Amino acid sequence: MNPQQEEFEKLSRAWAARDQSSAHEQHPDPEELYEAASGNLDRDRRLEIIDHVAKCAECTQAWRIALEVGARSTKTSVTRRPWHFALAASVILAVGLVTYLVIPVDQGTPQYREGVDPLAPVSAVGATLPREQFVLRWSAGPPGTTYLVRVSTADLTPLLDQSDIAATELAIPGSVLANVKAGDELFWQVEARLPDGRRVASHTYAVRVQ
Repeated sequence: MNPQQEEFEKLSRAWAARDQSSAHEQHPDPEELYEAASGNLDRDRRLEIIDHVAKCAECTQAWRIALEVGARSTKTSVTRRPWHFALAASVILAVGLVTYLVIPVDQGTPQYREGVDPLAPVSAVGATLPREQFVLRWSAGPPGTTYLVRVSTADLTPLLDQSDIAATELAIPGSVLANVKAGDELFWQVEARLPDGRRVASHTYAVRVQ
């Protein structure tokens, strides 16, 4: 084992051994997070990881690092293993950093896609939307439900945070998409404010701008 591989294994062990409190269970491992950020995982698993990332401060920072690492790797002729090493090192350093969450939710165990409340909104749009008619739609809750919609870029930079929506759709203004390029992927989530006072968040969905 060369020194770089040895260091990678050491960092991986540190990642696995860190505190797994009830609020931060089931962190994706560094390599899988990198693959998700690079778009190399199947869609369902990638969106599971995005669900977790949107609710976990540690992994939000790690996701951004993964995107930066991936962007740099496309500009240089390097093998994948050194970039996985670089990501693992960055993730370990990111643990404990204070970050904002693009999709904040109530404190508690992060829910993966199979654990979402049956009353949570469900996307009613496809994988792509035209820029000129970028309308997000979702399933309705009980009468009297209002909704909060959050939209972010792929690096989890917030684009829109709109509350008190009575309808089950929201047209995203062109001004919000002004700096978004054709082909860019956006993440979005709906939080239902139920008549009984409960707040139920949807999965995090990905949609590409045509």
